[in-house]
Amino acid sequence: MTPLHPFLALGIAVAVINAMWPKIGWLMSKWQYKNPEKNEPSEAYFTMVRVSSAAAVIVCIAIWIAMLHPSSIAHQ
Repeated sequence: MTPLHPFLALGIAVAVINAMWPKIGWLMSKWQYKNPEKNEPSEAYFTMVRVSSAAAVIVCIAIWIAMLHPSSIAHQ
């Protein structure tokens, strides 16, 4: 196990949470606005968060697999 594994696990966990509940990021940052109800992001933004989070999960899992089986990506 390399030092990168915990960071990949954390990245996967955060991305899964973002994909399942995309509004959680908005809920944590809406305090910065005077009128949070008027500044709430659109549904397109939340869809983009879901899609990019799903892509991040796939990339992190691919990196993890590549680290576990280095011979599968480099033929010598």
